[in-house]
Amino acid sequence: MRKSLLPAGGVNLFQGIKIKCREPEASGQKLYRLSIGQPAGPALLSARKAAAEAVMSDKETMHEYQDNGSPGIPDFARRFIQAHFDFSLVGKDM
Repeated sequence: MRKSLLPAGGVNLFQGIKIKCREPEASGQKLYRLSIGQPAGPALLSARKAAAEAVMSDKETMHEYQDNGSPGIPDFARRFIQAHFDFSLVGKDM
């Protein structure tokens, strides 16, 4: 039997995020969960369709880790934030 590389006990990243969110949410504060790892609810249908298309793609760039420098999603960080907030990021360093 293979031994886990994770330390015994403790809290993993996603458990930690949930714990940090509970108190402000319980006090009525609105949190915007934009992280990929801990979104609230299912992704938009358009996002799920795009993800399905990307998974089925034969293009190598669609199977790489996506970040701000990836050819699969150019300018990822700015575009992701802009899609969720109603203010301009033009000219701001990201």
